[in-house]
Amino acid sequence: MQQLLVGCVKNQVEAFNKKRVEVNVVGFLSPAEIQEQAQSGKVDFGDLANKDLAVEQEAIDNVLLAFKDGLFVVFVDGDEVTSLDTPLQLTKDSVVAFIRMTFLVGTYW
Repeated sequence: MQQLLVGCVKNQVEAFNKKRVEVNVVGFLSPAEIQEQAQSGKVDFGDLANKDLAVEQEAIDNVLLAFKDGLFVVFVDGDEVTSLDTPLQLTKDSVVAFIRMTFLVGTYW
């Protein structure tokens, strides 16, 4: 399980950092892009003010701690994986689901 999480994090850090260093040549939005972004409630040029790159080892440490703390759960082929030491047998047809847990705060009346 731990290898799966580390592999996913490495992939995402690489994609995140690649976006940070790419140069956006087009400085305007087409009408279609404006309309598409308006559907989500925010229209922007996609420029990033923060150009800091993600640190791979920090991201790996964070995901492992988050898994241990129960901030997200992982299901592989419909079965919940509860331990980092669980061996996985993945096939090309395997379905892996990451579900972020949201903790609600409140009182009962």
